[in-house]
Amino acid sequence: VLPAAERGETIDVDELYPTLAAAGLAYGPAFRGVRAAWHEGDDLCADLVLPQEAGDPAGYLLHPALFDAALHLVPFLGLDPRPRARLPFVFSDVGLHAAGASTLRLRLRRLGPDT
Repeated sequence: VLPAAERGETIDVDELYPTLAAAGLAYGPAFRGVRAAWHEGDDLCADLVLPQEAGDPAGYLLHPALFDAALHLVPFLGLDPRPRARLPFVFSDVGLHAAGASTLRLRLRRLGPDT
């Protein structure tokens, strides 16, 4: 996790999963991997950790629980002020630097009003 002093505007992730649950998007312990999130300009950055309940990441290029946790941050891209089921259908410029990782650093960027 990047030290808070080195991040941009931080996002309080302590309320992320209760807020998503209240919006009808409940996630069990294996899928609660968001540990820190912050804005860097127009980008949204985050540190994710694979919860122990998700099992061993060996054998995966990217464990599905880590990939799913990355999508939990979509509401913070400013697409809609209310958390709701909204998933991207196209990914571009995705880079994988290590297979079987138990942590993930990500950067999400909005490309347009609904993109």
